[in-house]
Amino acid sequence: MYQWVKKYKEHGPDALQDGRGRKKAKEELTESDRQKLEMKKHNYLAIDSVQLKDSLSVKLLSEVSGIPRSSYYKWLSHKPSLRQQENQRLSQIMFLLYERVGGIYGYRRLTHHLRRQTNQPINHKRVNRLMKLAGIQSVLRRKRKKYARSTPQHTAENVSNRKSRAEAPNEKWLTDITEFRYGSAQKAYLSAILDLHDNTIVSYVLGR
Repeated sequence: MYQWVKKYKEHGPDALQDGRGRKKAKEELTESDRQKLEMKKHNYLAIDSVQLKDSLSVKLLSEVSGIPRSSYYKWLSHKPSLRQQENQRLSQIMFLLYERVGGIYGYRRLTHHLRRQTNQPINHKRVNRLMKLAGIQSVLRRKRKKYARSTPQHTAENVSNRKSRAEAPNEKWLTDITEFRYGSAQKAYLSAILDLHDNTIVSYVLGR
C-alpha cells in the first residue's frame, strides 16, 4: 500500500494502472509496430474504397486482402478511447507551450507546466512519450564563455577621437589585429593598415 501511495504522489494515476494484458498506447509503439498498423490502416481504407466504388462484397475483399471481416468492421466503427482523446488534448497544449518558449523546455519542465495548466498529476514518462511521438525535443542552449577582464599593457593616445573621416590620402591610418584559429588548436594573426580616406588597405602582415 505504501508503494502505491508513493507512486500516486510522484507520478499520478497513470502509475497505478495495471499494464498486464492491455494494448500498447500509440505513443508506446515501436517503429515496427507503427509500420504494421499503418499497413493495416491502408488495407482497411482500400477495402472501404473498392467496396463503395465497385460494389464488391466485404467478404470477397477481406479474403483477397487476408484480413478478417470482423477486423474491418471493428476498424469501421472504431472511436478513439478516452486515453487517446486525453493524449491528443495534452499534445495540443504541450505543442503550444513548446512553441511559445522557443523549444527550450525538455520533458521535465513541460511536465511541470502541464501539471500547473491542467491541474492534473501528469506522469513525466507520459509527456516524454508524447514528445517523441510528436517528434519534438528541447533545444540545447550553449553557455557563453566567461572572459576575465584584463588591463592592456600599453594604451595608445586617442588621436582621432572618433573622427573617422579623412580629407586626403595618407592623412589618417588605422590598424588592428585579428586572430584566426585553424587546424588542431593553431592560431594565426592578421594585422592590417586602413586608410580612412577611401578605406583601402595600405599594408598588412599575416603570421603566427
